[in-house]
Amino acid sequence: MTAMAVAFFSTAMSAWATEDIECRARDSKACISFVVGTTTGLAPLGLSMAAGDKTWSTDRANGGKLIDVKQAFSDDDEMKIDVIADGKPAGILRVTIAHEEGQEPVLAGILQIQGVGAWPVVCGGETEETEGE
Repeated sequence: MTAMAVAFFSTAMSAWATEDIECRARDSKACISFVVGTTTGLAPLGLSMAAGDKTWSTDRANGGKLIDVKQAFSDDDEMKIDVIADGKPAGILRVTIAHEEGQEPVLAGILQIQGVGAWPVVCGGETEETEGE
């Protein structure tokens, strides 16, 4: 997860790096996943959520209910994402980031999907880099 910490918090990243982040409930009954780019802070490039047989996505091609990211924020200690559907709250993600010197950061929090439920989640990710000029 060191790569994930770099993707979230570094201000000097490769211009072509992206990171796939997934926050999943322990029982796998709910998850939220998103792609972040090289901008500072947190600006998901695409996002999807699932709970049971229900799905939501910012990309119509992925199926499910169409959603948008209303706002997103991250710093060294936390990450927050608010999701809307039809202009109304659809989901929230609140993650705390724990750092211990010499160890990988731990990202855990709560995913709440409006009218469906709330779950504790643990997050992880993969960084993909494409060589730039």
